[in-house]
Amino acid sequence: MRILNIFQPRSGTEAGPSAILNSGLAGQLRSRFQQIYSDKPIEIRRNLPDPDYLGMKNSHTVSEATKHVSERVYEHSRSGDFVLTLGVDHSNAIGSLTGINKGILERLGRETTFIWVNAHVSMNTPDTSPSGYIHGMPLVFATGIAQTRGEGIFDWIHNDHLIDPKRIVYI
Repeated sequence: MRILNIFQPRSGTEAGPSAILNSGLAGQLRSRFQQIYSDKPIEIRRNLPDPDYLGMKNSHTVSEATKHVSERVYEHSRSGDFVLTLGVDHSNAIGSLTGINKGILERLGRETTFIWVNAHVSMNTPDTSPSGYIHGMPLVFATGIAQTRGEGIFDWIHNDHLIDPKRIVYI
């Protein structure tokens, strides 16, 4: 098992992944997996200035951060590791989902089915989002329903990253 800790230096978020592990999850994982490796944390630093793009807030920062998450998850997924990503912003799911899908597709030659459990829809598009925050949009980018062209925002997401929406069980 491979644990990826996503560190966001914002008040209230920087300790989130550690708090999750220290609340008992680490002990439960150790009792179920023979080997657990913790990668060096992925640090997310806000790119300033980061003006709105197509109505999305912090789009450059989130795109760059989720790209790093996707690359790291892909490497481990491709090698056969079970990967657990811990972060406090739902937008991190863009990197987790795309990295897993690409790694499994490459390693096993088949797509992955995902079970998405969330109290929020997470399917806003840049056009339909009332807030513009990308944490409400992870599934539309991971499936390709929403695409941006230009300015380097989510242009790292290619066909081999994309999840077929028919392969998502939504709870």
